[in-house]
Amino acid sequence: MGTSDKVLHELRAVVGDAEELLKETAGHTGERIEKARQRMEQSLRRARASTGGLKEQVREHPWTAVSLSALAGLIAGVLLGRR
Repeated sequence: MGTSDKVLHELRAVVGDAEELLKETAGHTGERIEKARQRMEQSLRRARASTGGLKEQVREHPWTAVSLSALAGLIAGVLLGRR
């Protein structure tokens, strides 16, 4: 498995984890949580829409893909850490 395939696999895993996090936090209330959920939902919509040519984009811009994966992981970590 090449580097771009690994990044693509990790990005898909992050999207899956973010979806699961949204489901798990559905019952939580609070203005900050609600805003974070809305931002994550928007990001997930954009991520799902752009997965068509994702493999080619990752090959062309691997560091951008790594940075986005790290950012998504950071957001998920922050949200999970606030439980």
